[in-house]
Amino acid sequence: MTNPASRPKAYSYIRMSSAIQIKGDSFRRQAEASAKYAAEHDLDLIDDYKLADLGVSAFKSDNLTTGALGRFVAECEAGEIEAGSFLLIESLDRLSRDKILDAFSLFARILKTGVKIVTLSDGQVYDGSSDQVGSIYYAISVMIRSNDESKIKSTRGLANWSQKRKLAAEHGVKMSSQCPAWLKLSVDRKSYLIDKERAKIVQRIFEASASGKGANLITKELNRDKVPTFGRGALWAEAFVSKTLRNRAVLGEFQPGQYVSGKRQPAGDPIPGYFPPVIEEELFDIVQASLRGRLLAGGRRGEGQSNIFTHVAFCGYCGSKMRHRSKGSRVKGNPPHRYLTCFNRFNGPGCDCKPLPYAAFERSFLTFVRDVDLRGLLEGAKRKSEAKTIADRITVNEEKVRKADERIRDYLIKIEGAPDLAEIFMERIRELKAEKDDLVRSIEESNDALSKIKSDNVTDEELASLISTFQNPCGENRIRLADRIKSIIERIDVYPNGEIRKDDPAIDLVRASGDPDAEKIIAAMNAGSRLKDDPYFIVTFRNGAVQTVVPNPSNPDDIRVSVYAGEKTRRVEGSAYEYESD
Repeated sequence: MTNPASRPKAYSYIRMSSAIQIKGDSFRRQAEASAKYAAEHDLDLIDDYKLADLGVSAFKSDNLTTGALGRFVAECEAGEIEAGSFLLIESLDRLSRDKILDAFSLFARILKTGVKIVTLSDGQVYDGSSDQVGSIYYAISVMIRSNDESKIKSTRGLANWSQKRKLAAEHGVKMSSQCPAWLKLSVDRKSYLIDKERAKIVQRIFEASASGKGANLITKELNRDKVPTFGRGALWAEAFVSKTLRNRAVLGEFQPGQYVSGKRQPAGDPIPGYFPPVIEEELFDIVQASLRGRLLAGGRRGEGQSNIFTHVAFCGYCGSKMRHRSKGSRVKGNPPHRYLTCFNRFNGPGCDCKPLPYAAFERSFLTFVRDVDLRGLLEGAKRKSEAKTIADRITVNEEKVRKADERIRDYLIKIEGAPDLAEIFMERIRELKAEKDDLVRSIEESNDALSKIKSDNVTDEELASLISTFQNPCGENRIRLADRIKSIIERIDVYPNGEIRKDDPAIDLVRASGDPDAEKIIAAMNAGSRLKDDPYFIVTFRNGAVQTVVPNPSNPDDIRVSVYAGEKTRRVEGSAYEYESD
C-alpha cells in the first residue's frame, strides 16, 4: 500500500433527508461504501472530517446553504481542501436535487477546485476534464431526473397532507399518530386518548405558572419531586416546560403546518377540538397574560425575591434603573443594610441621587399603594378571594380582547391579498368588533366590582399582619407579590433627595379630571415647602392612574401626604396637609 502521506485524500459525504432514513440502514450503507471504495483505490479516507447532513433536504439546496456540504465547498474554494482530493457520494442526488441550473452549478463549483467527485453506486469518477463530455451529459440527465422525482414527491406529499388537513378540519379525522405527550392515538385511529397521569402533571405546571412561578422554578420543583418526565430523559428541561405553557394543544387546538425552507410554518387556520383538552381556557389565558408580564419584566428569579421592585423602580432625577444593593452591618450578627441605588450614581458621578433604605421604602409602598391589594392577593393564593376571582375574569377578558384585535388585523391583511372576498372578511370583522365591545363592557363592570371590594376598610392591625406575611424573601407569596406589582404598575419614580418637582404627573391628571375640588387638591400637593427634603415616590399605573406618596421619613407606616389621581377616582390623605371636600 502507498505511504499515507502520498495518497490522495478522500472525503465521504452522507446525506439523509428523512427521519425514516436516519433510523434505518442508510447511514451505515453509505459509510461502508465509502470505506470500501477508498480501500480499493488506495485513498486516504479522512474519518475525522465530519461531512454529513442528516435530516437535511437537497431539493432546495438546504444542504448547501445551511448544511455541512456548504462548509466543504467553501473550504475547497479557499484551498483548504487539497486539489486532487476525492468527494465520495452514494449518487448525485445526495449532492443536490435542486433545479438543473443550480444542481449543475454546484457540481461544477466543486470540480473547478480540482476536487474529484465519485458516485459510489456506479463507480463513476468526475474530474471535469475535456474527455468527459459524455459523462457530463449523463450527470445532467441524473440531475434532471432527481429534481423531477423530488417535485413529484413534494406535490404528492403536499396534496396528501392538504387532504388530511381538510378532513381533520371538516370531519375531525386524525391526521397522524403524532400528538402531544399527554395523549395517545386510539387503536382504531379515530380519536386521541388522555394519559391521566401526564394530564395531571400538565395541570400542575399551569397552576404553578398561574400562581406566579416561572418556568425555571417549576422545572426545579418537578425534578426535586422526581416527577416522571414525558420522554427518555431523567430530568425535566426548562425549555419543555416553557413550550408546554404556550402550547394551545392543551386546549384541544391543532395547528397544521408545512415545512418551508426547512422551517415549519402554519398551514391554514388552527383546528379547535382536534385534541381532547386537558386545561381550561380561563386558566390558559391567565397563564399567557402572566407570561407576557414576565417577558416585559425580563430576568430570571431564583427561589427567593429580595427586591419586589425589579424592573419597575427608576431614579426620578436621571431616569436610570434603581438597583438593589446590600451592605454588611458593622455589628456582627446583624443583617446587612439594604438599599435601592441609582445605577448612574453607583457606576460613577452621573447622578446625585442618595441611596434609599429598602425596607422603609417597601413598607411605605405596601402600606399606602392600595391597588396592590395585599389582602386579595393573599386570599387569592388560597383560592378564597372574591377579588382574585374578579381579577382573573378581567385578565381572561383582556386576553380575549387582545386576541380579537389580532384576528381583526389578520382579516384586514387578508382583505389586501384577496379583495374579492372583502365583504366576507368585513362581516367577520364586524362580528369580532361586537364581541370585543361586549368584552370591554364586561371588563369595566368587573373593574367597578373590584374597586368596591378594594374600598373595604382594612384596619391598621390587619394591614401590618398582611405586610409581615409578605416579608419572607423566600416565600411563594412574595414571588406572587412581585408579579402583581409588575402586572399593574408601569414604573415607580423615586426621589430619595426630596425636592418635589413641579411637573408631577398627578397634578396634570387632577387638573384634567374636572373635579370641582381639583385646585384644592393641587394646592395641598404644592403647599408643603417644609417637606422639600423628604424622600417621596410617584407610581404610574398601567391603567394611566398616578399616585404620589410622601412617607414620614421617621416612620414608614405614616405619610406626610398621598395623592391618587385616576380616571374616575381622586384621593388625598396624610398628616401634613388638611383637605376637606366641600
